[in-house]
Amino acid sequence: MYEIGNEPMILPKKRSESDGMRTESSLGQVHSQRRFSRTHLEHGLTDDQLVPSSGKAAEAAQSAVSADEMHGQVNKKSKKHSTTHDFMDTTGRSSQSDFVSRGQWIEDVEKTDTSIQLPSAEIQILQNKIQHMQRELQKLERRRNSQVEKQYQILYRFGGASYLDHPKWSKGHIVSRTPVGDLYGFLEKNKSIGFLVYRDFDVVSSRKKQIQTASSPPKKSRENVRLINRRLRKSFERILAQDWRYESQLQHLRRTGEISAPFLFFYHHRRYWMEIVAQFPVPVRESLNIFATYVSENYGEEYKVADALFARREISIEMVKYFFQPGDILISRAAGQYRGYIANSWPQYSASMSARAPKQYAGQPAVHGHGQTQWSSSEDDESDIDATDVDSDDDEQDPEAGLRNARMRSLVFGNRNKNQQSASVGISGEELAISVYKWSFDGEFKREADRITLRLPRPVEVAASKSAAIWSIDNLEIYPISFARPDIMQRLQTRGRIFWECRKRRLISYRETGPDAHNESDERFMVDFHTFKKLHPENRHTAITNAVETLSEAEMEGSEPPEEAFYYLLPPQTKGFHLRTKKWQDLNMDQISPVVWLNRTFDSLVLNRKTKELIAALASKQISAAKATDVVAGKGNGLVLLLHGSPGTGKTLTAEGVAEIVKKPLFRVTCGDVGTKAEDVEQYLESVLHLGKIWDCVVLLDEADVFLERRSLDDLQRNALVSVFLRVIEYYEGILILTSNRVGTFDEAFRSRIQIAVHYPPLRSYQRLQVWKNFFDRLESFEDGKVDVDDLRDHLEELGDIEINGHQIRNVITTARQYAEWKEAVMRFEHVEMALEVTGKFNEYSHKLRGGLTDDQIAYEEGIR
Repeated sequence: MYEIGNEPMILPKKRSESDGMRTESSLGQVHSQRRFSRTHLEHGLTDDQLVPSSGKAAEAAQSAVSADEMHGQVNKKSKKHSTTHDFMDTTGRSSQSDFVSRGQWIEDVEKTDTSIQLPSAEIQILQNKIQHMQRELQKLERRRNSQVEKQYQILYRFGGASYLDHPKWSKGHIVSRTPVGDLYGFLEKNKSIGFLVYRDFDVVSSRKKQIQTASSPPKKSRENVRLINRRLRKSFERILAQDWRYESQLQHLRRTGEISAPFLFFYHHRRYWMEIVAQFPVPVRESLNIFATYVSENYGEEYKVADALFARREISIEMVKYFFQPGDILISRAAGQYRGYIANSWPQYSASMSARAPKQYAGQPAVHGHGQTQWSSSEDDESDIDATDVDSDDDEQDPEAGLRNARMRSLVFGNRNKNQQSASVGISGEELAISVYKWSFDGEFKREADRITLRLPRPVEVAASKSAAIWSIDNLEIYPISFARPDIMQRLQTRGRIFWECRKRRLISYRETGPDAHNESDERFMVDFHTFKKLHPENRHTAITNAVETLSEAEMEGSEPPEEAFYYLLPPQTKGFHLRTKKWQDLNMDQISPVVWLNRTFDSLVLNRKTKELIAALASKQISAAKATDVVAGKGNGLVLLLHGSPGTGKTLTAEGVAEIVKKPLFRVTCGDVGTKAEDVEQYLESVLHLGKIWDCVVLLDEADVFLERRSLDDLQRNALVSVFLRVIEYYEGILILTSNRVGTFDEAFRSRIQIAVHYPPLRSYQRLQVWKNFFDRLESFEDGKVDVDDLRDHLEELGDIEINGHQIRNVITTARQYAEWKEAVMRFEHVEMALEVTGKFNEYSHKLRGGLTDDQIAYEEGIR
């Protein structure tokens, strides 16, 4: 047997003298019945194997021309695989005794050909072809005599046997003619073989399937490389062991001695292959390069197709196996939310995808994964063959470890256990499921195992065109981060940085969007997962049960996460406490931003300058508990402010301004939130003040009259309520602001608990003018062209003379804006005037009912304020 390229060839035995003594007429008859082509010489077929033909001279000449074309292909293959030629019989033993000079045999044929009655021109053509074949066969003999050692051998497997020649169709079945009966003997005769290439073919049993598939040459269903050379095998183990992503392939190699096509580790690192092999000794380096040459020659075009598709941001089902790899950061898009994951598995074709997957890979894993059904690439009668049986280089030392390829590093921090279980990837129907890792947060950052699913297009959904099997990567719901747009990468990184900052309690600004948004303005939320877990220990939605790694306390305390890639892998949501509604909500990280403190709020207060300075000083320079004046520890350490006066004079605004200048969250509580039962009041107030302390809040108890009213002998329920409130506020260590309209009904015990009380009298003309001006300035900041601010400012003096409070001024402006918008006009003074007219009628009517007295006058006469 002689191997030209990948095709074996059996040489015929030398003819005896008696064989050459045939008569001219008999030879002419033979050649008139047989088509003489160069294909016969290529495969070494004997005369009785030749296919009958018409015997016409024209067909003989045409056959010779076809033979010449095929000879050119043989010549190319022989040059391409000049290092892999040898002569063997079907058992793997050398055929020295059977080999004779093909030149002599051809000369015999040439002599017999002269008896054929053909035109002289055609005879000359045939003779030239035969002479050309003689020269080529002489070259093959010289190569054989040079005894160039074979480095690998291709074997074709089907039906439990291995063959040297590529199978063909015969009556609906695949057949080969040169079986390898004794693989041990074959390897013993060819000790230079470093690896065997097994190409497996599926036996077709269905008659219908036979008819369908017989129209094209048999195609392999799988390919595996068995490493025979011990040093080569150890080198591959060393290469695979240096990257956790190839742990499953490493275990498969150690168990079976085989590597599976399409050799994804080579595809992803082929650009660094020379750097990788440079670390090994020269003999091993040569074997590794022979393997690389084989893979490049047989899979290089497929690799190029994959690269070209990805460069155009396109993908096909056939190239999915090259698209994902363990360690890649994957971007998943679901319901408008982007989320980053770390792939923990390789793609794998399943039988359900056979109709759409490439035929040579249908029904098999693209790569092997832990815990998955592996395709056995070894037949039962060959499974015990080991490299130790054909290689005795036991003294070969392992090459030094260390791949310098940057991509061989993990994209996420932490030491990777190379023995960790790598879950599978499977394609089923229209879905591609990928096992991944993600980082979750429940007060601690935990790496959690998960699985995400990519829906592939159904066959009926793909247009019938030449690009029907290709679709855009941009339309995928899951893709590697290397294909993400820059704005998406920036979005994920920014979101991750904000999440990292929120790992500890943090006040944030949040703007709701969408149809369910309750407020277009920014709301304040406190993000504190530790407190949430304490308050809701039974919540199962935040429990992480399948964590495989937890970030250490030292890493949690760092200013930056251990790896930059960490930012891309954080959740898209977190828990936050809405300070206005007093409820925990799920917050989208994309809508979170740092708080912008509004110092102008305190500046806009219409209040006496000295009073404002005193309030600011008390709030900003609160004495710590360690240096408290009271001799009793924990008592009287807080700041309690009482703001009392008429409605709409700026009491609540003062509390909001204080929170802004001291840069603390404002926790606002009303009587409706607290309740009226003493037990409920105590429990609620303690929880509120506890949160106020740990979050360092300014607690505002708005309209606190019910808790401050003096006690009496005939109302024990109220007495209990007041007592509870007195005790709670005395031991509060933060800033507590009380507002009231009925200071005249206060219990005298509160007077001693209040550090400072500020009275807010009814607004005077210049104060009302300032309030109007503040609102006009805010309208001007909108810059939407819907308000004529200059026209409004021209009437400031007139507006300042109208006796209304701050709340009423705000209501008038809101009404005027809505009225102008309804009329599709720019808001001017005329709209404000109309709103004042309607409001004034109500105030006038109310004033008459009170006998011409104002609310403040009535409250003063009744001793309320």
